[in-house]
Amino acid sequence: MTNPRLTALREHTRAEHLRLEQHLNLLRADFSLTQYADLLKGFLGYYRPLEQRLLALTAIRDWVPDYDQRVKTPLLVQDLTTLGYDAACLANLPSCPALPDCHDRSRVMGCLYVLEGSTLGGQMLQRHFKRQLALEEHQGLTFFTGYGPDTPTRWKQFGAWLEQGPLDESVLLATARQTFLSLEGWFTTDLKTLP
Repeated sequence: MTNPRLTALREHTRAEHLRLEQHLNLLRADFSLTQYADLLKGFLGYYRPLEQRLLALTAIRDWVPDYDQRVKTPLLVQDLTTLGYDAACLANLPSCPALPDCHDRSRVMGCLYVLEGSTLGGQMLQRHFKRQLALEEHQGLTFFTGYGPDTPTRWKQFGAWLEQGPLDESVLLATARQTFLSLEGWFTTDLKTLP
């Protein structure tokens, strides 16, 4: 059974999604462990402030009842700790200055479409990095492992919640697009200009 909102989101953000994938180029054969650690630090600088903002919205648990179990910041911290970064280093990493606006249900669900959707792609990336960098699922690959074998089920559940209740469709689509664009800007511009 098709999910009209998921279909609209996928079509509306296709160009931004593709451009982000091309910029990051994560499946290249020469990806080093240092580059991988830098990638995780970049994701932490994006996810940590965004998830703090989302967790501060008490209503998020009405819209996505298991949101607390979907937070990715602890997974990134675990992976970076495994790779040798201590708490002080991780606490001092830069944070993305241009996060998507997430103050109502339409905006939150648009943003979470991107974050939750990334868990699907993470499954392929996990296998790639496991081969490429000789990492293990719970030893440096926790973030990309996501929900493991439960990932497809958790994605379907998110899709079901996305379909429930009224949303401002234009705001939903615009926020998903804004999330892709802010993530791209963070990795391609902001991080490169930091000291």
